[in-house]
Amino acid sequence: MAVLPRLGRLRRTGAGGSRPAPVDPGRVLRRRRSPLQLALGGTLIALILVVEALILRAYVDVSRSTDIFRQVSYKTGFLVNVRHETALLNAKVEELPSSRDLKGAKVRQGLLAQQLGQLEGLSEDDPLVEATLLKVKADLRQVDQAIASAEARPTEANLRAEAAGMRPVFRRLNLALKELYDKEEQAFFGALTGTLNARASSERLLVGFSSLVLLVGVALALSLRQRVRSDFARAWRALTAEVDERKAAEAALRASEERFRSLVQNSSDVITILDADGTPRWHSESMRRVFGYDPEQLLHSKDWTLVHPDDRDRLAGFVAEAASRPGVTPAITWRMRHRDGTWLHTESVAANLLDDPNVGGLVLNTRDVSERKQLEDQLVHQAFHDGLTGLANRTRFTERVEQALATIGPTNVAVLFVDLDDFKHVNDSLGHASGDQLLVAAAGSS
Repeated sequence: MAVLPRLGRLRRTGAGGSRPAPVDPGRVLRRRRSPLQLALGGTLIALILVVEALILRAYVDVSRSTDIFRQVSYKTGFLVNVRHETALLNAKVEELPSSRDLKGAKVRQGLLAQQLGQLEGLSEDDPLVEATLLKVKADLRQVDQAIASAEARPTEANLRAEAAGMRPVFRRLNLALKELYDKEEQAFFGALTGTLNARASSERLLVGFSSLVLLVGVALALSLRQRVRSDFARAWRALTAEVDERKAAEAALRASEERFRSLVQNSSDVITILDADGTPRWHSESMRRVFGYDPEQLLHSKDWTLVHPDDRDRLAGFVAEAASRPGVTPAITWRMRHRDGTWLHTESVAANLLDDPNVGGLVLNTRDVSERKQLEDQLVHQAFHDGLTGLANRTRFTERVEQALATIGPTNVAVLFVDLDDFKHVNDSLGHASGDQLLVAAAGSS
């Protein structure tokens, strides 16, 4: 330091006027160090270490959030594929009495087994998925046995009996897969919320400790004053480097925030924040893409005219239940009017974050399930109608007769039987294609 050579040239004058003895500059400097300076220096070092630990924690939170989003996205995607293949296999089984397409049913069965294998490989450490897959595999073994029995005796009566016996199995399969999908989605939002809260806490701690670092640095500079100016300059440079690292960490956090905001804004789901009374306070930009409305136009107004009249009471009860209970509320399906006037089937999940100071509302996650609903309706129609003529099949006929007998009584029910004369002659002489055209024409005129 510049002060040390000057201290080395100091001399003391003795009583006899002798030449002053040189003074040890290190000893003089040591006498200048007060306990306050040592305490400030130690505090500064401790605060810098805390800031570095907080920066590391922020990076860990960002990495964990990205991993959670990626894993759950893959898992939910495979679950959607499994549910789709289950629905297709169910449709094939329902068509067996009329189509006798055992080969097609076995192909659908193999595709479903392949999707389940991929889901199992992706979720090796997930006990919930493993438990659900055990139930699904047990039900699929029953389906295997039923298809094997139908293949061994491919009579119409046996095929009809096996198809009827597999309906409860498919209902259990669909219920188990839906429950697993809902629980995985709830776990995803819970983990993501916890990570966001941890990140917000890290940001506050970073700002607080950074402020303390600056205050302690200034106090230490004032206490050392002029004699330790060069030492303070080196400390200040170190402090500036730490501040730069803090700014870099804050920039990384802001970039992460922007990344998550982009994910939310470009998601296929519409995210809405409601007040406790159900008034919308915020809509994600996907509101414009999914429903055609400007998100700003639907804020601060409970416009129930956009909800289908048959679903308004259920949706109001769903919002009230979500506001009264903590955590995530199970999903509800309802219909919302698109800007072009069509009604879209939607599915919503609500998370109660009223006590979260960063949100302070109900987070409603809504997705368009119109295609899924249309597929379900098609499956139901295919199960109860003939694929050639579009008329009700034997299953629907039996169901309607049983319903009439149960509601009207056996004495007031009549069944009209319509037959096509010489239909076998048409098939034998003109071919089955002409016979099919005759059936379609007869069905159209009925």
